[in-house]
Amino acid sequence: MPESRAHAERRAEREGFPKSSVICLDGDNMCFIVPHGIETAAGRRAYAEARAKGRSKEYSARVAHKVEELAKDD
Repeated sequence: MPESRAHAERRAEREGFPKSSVICLDGDNMCFIVPHGIETAAGRRAYAEARAKGRSKEYSARVAHKVEELAKDD
């Protein structure tokens, strides 16, 4: 579920994620915490977009990893 940047950053710190793991799609209002292991900007964006569409965290992470794999092939 999307949340504000401030809320996402506080939750990220509480759950052991760095603040840099927060990605926002629409200013500071549609933010998500990207899980460990998703490192590229394209992967992080793919994760957030999938979550914004209501996909599960697991599905979104698989999409992000696939995007990262495809980016390595280029």
